[in-house]
Amino acid sequence: MNKRLFAVAFCAFIIGPVAGHMVLGASGSPSTTAPGSYQDWWKDVTVLAVAPDGTWGVGTDKMFDSAVARALADCKRKYRRETGCGYIQTAVRAGWSIMFRCGGENIIAAERQLADAIQQARRQEIQLRMHYQPDMSRCERIVTVDPHGSVV
Repeated sequence: MNKRLFAVAFCAFIIGPVAGHMVLGASGSPSTTAPGSYQDWWKDVTVLAVAPDGTWGVGTDKMFDSAVARALADCKRKYRRETGCGYIQTAVRAGWSIMFRCGGENIIAAERQLADAIQQARRQEIQLRMHYQPDMSRCERIVTVDPHGSVV
């Protein structure tokens, strides 16, 4: 029993710091941060949460859970419905978040650099047009959030 407990504690000690260096991309799947970005672990996480109609909310905090809660609360204040906020969301630590609205479609992206976030959103737009909505309306940028969580 003591050996098993020791093994679990050892694995948690080794894996814990590695898990702390992961961020969620727009797809919701974890991806490791860029090499050398470990120094950003203490910076704020910014979450952009979006409702189906394009209503959005932003939350920033050191803790991921708190940033999500703030983003959902911000969205709900504007959306005024019980459910819907956060149907899509993205999170980034020390990076940029953007949202485009293309007719009835929402496209969101988050990356370390603004240019990378725009490029990611444009790739999503191209995929939507090619595979699902060839006659989709022109896209307009609705919101841009800087690495400090300020809407610019």
